[in-house]
Amino acid sequence: MVAERAHCDGFEDYRLDARDNWVFTCQKSDRMFGIRADADPSNRAGLIEKLRTEKQPYKAGHAFLVYEFQHAPGRPDPATDLKNFPGTLSLPDS
Repeated sequence: MVAERAHCDGFEDYRLDARDNWVFTCQKSDRMFGIRADADPSNRAGLIEKLRTEKQPYKAGHAFLVYEFQHAPGRPDPATDLKNFPGTLSLPDS
């Protein structure tokens, strides 16, 4: 459902842990976004902390996160491209 709403051009999936984690990549235009589902809230919290440290915007919903999968410094802000994904947008502190 998360990927369907974003109208991705292509997908790949990476099973990190068959029980707790699943990451899909969503290719949109020239960007790749990660859609991560976590059964373990501590895994999700760890990734949120990493994204905040890197000052990277993301969207969060119940048990999932969406973020730019291969974020390159100096690229335009991905927040505009995140708008099509469900969840609550979190922007980095300036």
